[in-house]
Amino acid sequence: MIDDRSSADPLIESIRSGKVPDDELVSLLNHKSVLVRANVYELAASRAKLDSSWIPRLRAAAVDARSGQVVMGTVRLSHIAVACLLRIGNRQAVQLAEDLIARWPEPEKDDLLWYLRSQSLWSKSV
Repeated sequence: MIDDRSSADPLIESIRSGKVPDDELVSLLNHKSVLVRANVYELAASRAKLDSSWIPRLRAAAVDARSGQVVMGTVRLSHIAVACLLRIGNRQAVQLAEDLIARWPEPEKDDLLWYLRSQSLWSKSV
């Protein structure tokens, strides 16, 4: 994976600080950098605990073809989006994540489940 991290660093720090307004965060869901988008997903999950409008956006991110980009090793942006749904923890988000996991294509499902287990988010057998 090649990503221009140095130019994205200030933006990533801004996202991690949580100070990015919602409208800007929505536009960042389409940022070219996988690192920026991964951090956007995490902040969106945090905000979704108070504002459920982020839940369908994370679900959409999980199935977006661009989310198939590798972040590191076998971890893809789509895996992070599913993990974020599970981290939200409410019934709607968990149900969406479980539906995604059930329909995840083989053999990529093994990588998704490995990632979720490594984050202590999944212990069920599929």
